[in-house]
Amino acid sequence: MLPRLYNPNTSAGAYSNNGLGFIRDCITCEATEEKNGEYFIDATISGSDRLADQITDSMIIKAKANDYDPPQLFEITKAVPSYSDRGKQIKISAQHIKYLCYQNYMPSNIGYADDIGTPKQIINTVFSRLALPNRFTFNSNISTSKTIKFNEAPSKSLGEIFGGAENSLLSEFGGEFHYDNFNIELLASRGRQIGHKIVFGKNMSSYEQTLTNDASYSHIVGFAKVPRLNSQSNGYVTITSNPVTTDCTRVFLKVKLIDFTDELKTFFGNNFYISAGTLYPGIEDKLNEVTQEKLKDYSGIANQDINIKIDYRPELDRLDGVRLCDTVTVALSKTKAVRAQVTKVKYDCLAERYNLLEVGDYRPALAMFLNRKRR
Repeated sequence: MLPRLYNPNTSAGAYSNNGLGFIRDCITCEATEEKNGEYFIDATISGSDRLADQITDSMIIKAKANDYDPPQLFEITKAVPSYSDRGKQIKISAQHIKYLCYQNYMPSNIGYADDIGTPKQIINTVFSRLALPNRFTFNSNISTSKTIKFNEAPSKSLGEIFGGAENSLLSEFGGEFHYDNFNIELLASRGRQIGHKIVFGKNMSSYEQTLTNDASYSHIVGFAKVPRLNSQSNGYVTITSNPVTTDCTRVFLKVKLIDFTDELKTFFGNNFYISAGTLYPGIEDKLNEVTQEKLKDYSGIANQDINIKIDYRPELDRLDGVRLCDTVTVALSKTKAVRAQVTKVKYDCLAERYNLLEVGDYRPALAMFLNRKRR
């Protein structure tokens, strides 16, 4: 699909038309998206295109960035003309418009209290306080409640409140962001559990393929900090759940400790306390229950254990229906297989097919990207 060009002052509802028109002499156009990370387009456009003279920074390009979302909007952040024996070409870099949302901020003229709620409730409050006009909407299917502290909010961009390493939606709730133009979602799970199988070491790429056990845990254990009732000092006691065994086989045991204080505090309310060495009835049982529920996130998933880049055309075509954040099976041998998530995709917007799929490999938090210079 050919990309289309729009003026930056186009209203949000007017992107359904063709704007200034199609960029017909588009030589290459590739969209890259990473799980909870970067989302951008790199393109090369012939100088002979009728819109070539209008392609500058801040213009908006609309392109098909995957097989399942409608065409997406990207702001041109860099346009570099070059000249060769092939004539004039323009290389552009463009960021998904989610970054325009993330550049907003909360002013300091209001005393912000900590906010307790679901992601949707918290962001509704944040959006009502933004300093600059906001064209974006937010939704989430996560129904649990957590606490976000807002005492430092005026020193943070909206992107840091969404995806910072600490005290953000992503760090507190987990989940996976999905972007559809002016709509932002935080989903408990964006991808699907699908039956595609990849054989490690075959039909992948010339890039390095690695296996590590950094995120391979034999057990998970939940803990919670329970306040002492009417205590002025040493205000809480830390309790732990029964250990829950994952399906990872290790000779040497390795435990993942997970903090469920907020979950239990939300569930028990004013009854979340310990008095004279005795917990309020049900706290231990609830901690064991939520730890057991968390098992699925750590049992057999190999996001950090495996790194595969697939750019072999026949293999990419076989994996055509796979999406970002889908979980696939990676066969390490005839008898051993692990599940791993698709964490990065490169999509040919013109040919409408993948150029690269990356499976596994840890990805930095959104804030780590926001702290870099804009592309």
